[in-house]
Amino acid sequence: MCGGGGELVCVTGANGYLAAHIVRDLLARGHRVRGTVRSQRSEERLAPLRAFAGAEERLELVEADMTAPESFPEMLRGVGTLVHTACPNGKPPVSTFEEAQETQLAPAVDGTRSLLEAAEHAGVRKVVLTASIGSMQVSPTFPEVLDESCWTDEDFCREKLLTSASACYALSKTMQEREAWRIAGRSSFRLVVINPGLIVGPSLMLHLNYSLGILLNLASGQGTGLNVCRPGTLPDAYKGWVDVREVSEAHVLAVESEEAEGRYLLQSSVTHYEDIYAMMRKHPAMAHHPERPLDVEGGTRRSAAYAMDNSKMRALGVRPVPIEKSMLDTVETLAANGLVELPAYLGA
Repeated sequence: MCGGGGELVCVTGANGYLAAHIVRDLLARGHRVRGTVRSQRSEERLAPLRAFAGAEERLELVEADMTAPESFPEMLRGVGTLVHTACPNGKPPVSTFEEAQETQLAPAVDGTRSLLEAAEHAGVRKVVLTASIGSMQVSPTFPEVLDESCWTDEDFCREKLLTSASACYALSKTMQEREAWRIAGRSSFRLVVINPGLIVGPSLMLHLNYSLGILLNLASGQGTGLNVCRPGTLPDAYKGWVDVREVSEAHVLAVESEEAEGRYLLQSSVTHYEDIYAMMRKHPAMAHHPERPLDVEGGTRRSAAYAMDNSKMRALGVRPVPIEKSMLDTVETLAANGLVELPAYLGA
């Protein structure tokens, strides 16, 4: 395994939370990078990318619409490896099956199919796909040990589509990944899939992303969207966490390694929301927000942690980032952007 060379790496959604880290890390290792963005009209949103070391010489930003396949051939011209992080997903919950199909399922599957078919036609050698733990762990009975062999139950997700905030997302990610493997099975490129848990850690960009929004909601006693609770309390649930720097490193290693193959569960910690909240409050910006610490809904924990096997992630060479460091660095990002000045919970 080695650093960059002559091969061009294309990163979709380059100004996203995760993708920006990938672009920075690829540049740091000497790669030439073509990053796609939806628009170049807002220089303010792209300035952090252009400021990365090596960007002036080795970063090209191009406009590309992931829902418009006609933009793919030019985007992929001369590309050796495609890192696909951008996936058009709607926001849960949905109220009808038709809405789910239109806003999440079809865009995820059709967009991935069109892009990978274009990659094959363009002669791309390797595709690294950012998938999700959502395609691994949603089923009627949780696996005894979560690992790369686990798949989400699509029928179960369809049954829960209109009643569970996570079902539509999990179904879309599962369908997207299965479609990617189907296309890879009849194509010449090698496919590597990265399946991260909830990504946390510092942001290199200037906008709030979904996972940082979850933590803001958690800290203000509003639940997390996927894990609801009574206002002013914390969800009684465990969550799988991974630092954005670990996920970025996994993508870079997958780009560079000739041995990388198959799926990679990217998860460093299975930690209760109450413990996550306690870690966040160790940062000075959060010490008095809200004025009193929040308690788990019901007063005591009743949920149980699940077992996982992330040995394949570590064998790839991904270096661990302690969960407490992840949370403190996340709060540092929120504080630097003025995002922790939230109304405190006003309950008794």
